[in-house]
Amino acid sequence: FFFKQKTAYEILTMSSVTGLATDTIQELNFAAELLDVSTDTVTGSMEKMVRNMNSARNGSKEAEDAFRKLHIRIKDNNGQLRDAETVFGEAIDKLGKIRNETERDALAMQIFGRSARDLNPLIEAGSKGLKEFAAQAHEMGYVMSGDTLVSFGRLDDAMQMWDNQLTTLKNNLAMVLLPVLTSFFELLNKIDPSILATIAIIGSVVAIGLTVAKTIGSRSSAFSAMS
Repeated sequence: FFFKQKTAYEILTMSSVTGLATDTIQELNFAAELLDVSTDTVTGSMEKMVRNMNSARNGSKEAEDAFRKLHIRIKDNNGQLRDAETVFGEAIDKLGKIRNETERDALAMQIFGRSARDLNPLIEAGSKGLKEFAAQAHEMGYVMSGDTLVSFGRLDDAMQMWDNQLTTLKNNLAMVLLPVLTSFFELLNKIDPSILATIAIIGSVVAIGLTVAKTIGSRSSAFSAMS
């Protein structure tokens, strides 16, 4: 339950950062797990790709060159950035067709960042493979609906607020008790050490006496039972 709560919060955050639909992010996470690719690698690569698309639109020659070499358009007919999910699918398909691994890795790093090499299992699967994984994710109930994600997100916010209130309560109690505790320990510091030692010895003797009495009582009960 709490795992889903945390996952929902991360999905909503990633959707806000990348502009991808929450369904798409969950489908990619499902595929990443089956292909032994870190979910952080996938989402981080998506973030980097979106930033590079924006940089290319704003005139970055390096970012623009990587997409141009793969023959991928980053803008639609209205001059707006194309859908990130579509561009991602085109990118991994085009990269998958490059047989020279060194060239492929270099272009992938330009688009997806330093973790691009870890995306190779996804690149080999291609967009067709990702669509098959997406269908499986929905069939298995892996993909949570938008309303469910929002509900989990609200729960996470409420729990964080409760934690903050508990912290505030603890701080207030500490402030109230601080003078009392300070006076108490200052009083203890004024007591003669020899008196404290005597109290400690008496307390130890009493504790030992109680333990012995309890043991004797237990054995007496056992003996009575045996009789």
